[in-house]
Amino acid sequence: MKKKEKNIPLFVSITVFLLVVIIGYYFYNKDNENYNYLKIDKSKYLIYTISKKKSGNYNQYKPYLNINSEMAGYINEDIDLYINSFDKENVCITYETDLNGKILSLIIKVEDYSFAESAVVLSFRSYNLKLDTMELLSKDEVLNYFEMTEDDVILKLEEKIIDYYNKLIDKGTINERECNYNCFLKARNFGSSAEDNEYFIRDGKLIVFKPFIYMTSDSDKKTKKYYFKI
Repeated sequence: MKKKEKNIPLFVSITVFLLVVIIGYYFYNKDNENYNYLKIDKSKYLIYTISKKKSGNYNQYKPYLNINSEMAGYINEDIDLYINSFDKENVCITYETDLNGKILSLIIKVEDYSFAESAVVLSFRSYNLKLDTMELLSKDEVLNYFEMTEDDVILKLEEKIIDYYNKLIDKGTINERECNYNCFLKARNFGSSAEDNEYFIRDGKLIVFKPFIYMTSDSDKKTKKYYFKI
C-alpha cells in the first residue's frame, strides 16, 4: 500500500510534465502556423491596411508588412513611395495578398480614372517574400519557381490577350473591321515585352498583372479583367 502511495506523486508529476509538453507544443505550432514569431504586432495579420483615404470618388488602401525584418522595412518604404506617386484625384488603390507555403505574395492594384470617363489606366506593383529567409524574390526567381521563362510567359500571355480580344468582338464591344488585333494592342497600350509584368502567386498558381488601358465598356464592374492566369 505504501509503495502505491509513493508512486502517486511520480504519476502526477509525469502527467503534469506531459500536459505541459503537449500544451507547449500546441502553442508552438500555432505560433509558427500564423507566423506570430515574425510579427511586430501579434494581434494583426502579416499584412494589414495601415491607412485608408479618399481620392475623389475612390478609396486608397495602403498595405503594411507587419514583419520585424530589414527587408519588410524596405518593402514598406517602397510601398509608400509607389502609392504616393499617384497624387491625382480619382485614383483607386487596392491590394491583394496570399500565402503559398513560405512565400508571402502582395499585389498593389492602381486604377487611374483621371484621364477619361470611359478608360481606366492600370498600374501594378508586386512583392513575393520568402518568409524563412526574408528574401524578396526577383521576377526571374518567381518564374524559376514555376519552371518558366520570360519567353514562356510572353507566349502564354499573348494567347490570353488574343482570347480577350476575340471575346470583346463576340460581345460586340469591338468591331474587328474597325480595329484589328494590332490596333487593339496599341489602343490599350499593351506592351510586347515581359518587363512591365508583375507576378503574383494565388493558390499556388502564377497570376500575371500587366498594365494596360482598360475600357469600362469591356465588361461590367463585377467581371473586370485586370489579370491573366498563366
